[in-house]
Amino acid sequence: MLLSENTFTEPAVEGRELMKYSEHQRQNWAQSKRIKIYENKAQLRDFIRNAKNNSNSNNKMYFGKIPEYLAERIKSDTEVDIAGYNVSISENEIRKIFKSHGSEATEALRGQRAITENDIANIPKIIQNPDTVVLDDNLYCGKPVIKFIKTVTGRTTIVSYISNRHSDLAVQTMYSGKK
Repeated sequence: MLLSENTFTEPAVEGRELMKYSEHQRQNWAQSKRIKIYENKAQLRDFIRNAKNNSNSNNKMYFGKIPEYLAERIKSDTEVDIAGYNVSISENEIRKIFKSHGSEATEALRGQRAITENDIANIPKIIQNPDTVVLDDNLYCGKPVIKFIKTVTGRTTIVSYISNRHSDLAVQTMYSGKK
């Protein structure tokens, strides 16, 4: 169901969310100046704007952990086991998304539309409830790449890579087709 351009909502499905962090985990990250833990969409929008406006900043946002239902889906579709991994995005990647896929003129030549702040704000919802999950044939810096695809306003694809060192599923880029 569409709310406005590039913003969507779906009926809440019990247990279909990324796992929240424990109080102990939150305390471990509390002293970090770089790590932010996702609280809500307004906080994420501030994070996105900071990334766009401050090219020297390289904070990282953790959305939550991959829950069992999603880990089973990913393993079934890709044969990759990432149960309990963190879903994250860095400000560098947000800037890269806008640089690579934020221009209407450039994206029109590709048959796509420009990525907006609303698209990036929808990353948690797309990852926790994708239409399709695929393992890409290409690697990102030698790491496996998983694509999460959802039809929102056009077919939106989130490209993420697996970092075993940090137990992260990190968003690397995203792009979207036209309506």
